[in-house]
Amino acid sequence: MRKSAGMILTVSAAFFVFCSISSAQKTPRPWIAPVTGVWMVTAKDEDGTNWSGRLHLVRTTPKGKMLGYRGYFYWESRDRKTSGNEYFTGIFDRWSGKLRFKGYKVRNIRGELGTGDYEASVVKGRTMRGDWAGEDAVPGKWSATRTAR
Repeated sequence: MRKSAGMILTVSAAFFVFCSISSAQKTPRPWIAPVTGVWMVTAKDEDGTNWSGRLHLVRTTPKGKMLGYRGYFYWESRDRKTSGNEYFTGIFDRWSGKLRFKGYKVRNIRGELGTGDYEASVVKGRTMRGDWAGEDAVPGKWSATRTAR
């Protein structure tokens, strides 16, 4: 009886150690992808211009391990002198939580917008915070929150 109790204790301890080691080595859980739809956006560029607008986001075909996106920003400067749509394609890396957009076309309504390259961190699929830069854009920081359906 004593031998079997000792063996049970030894096997239980070994099982506990094995489970502890294997759970520590699990691959990280993927980040939650941004939901499609309309997002409210605020931003400020390095020239001090404040921007607001909407981000229209649509999911496209995955690109390898990345989720694909396309859409456009509707931008309007606080002084209302500049506004328009900036169209982009993008990817979301589910393992780093990073979202990247590449602007490719602008439709100006007032003034003149440039295209930018955007990068953001996504929190729980409903909040984004990041920055942008580009050859024909003043760099800046932006954030977005998902609007109610």
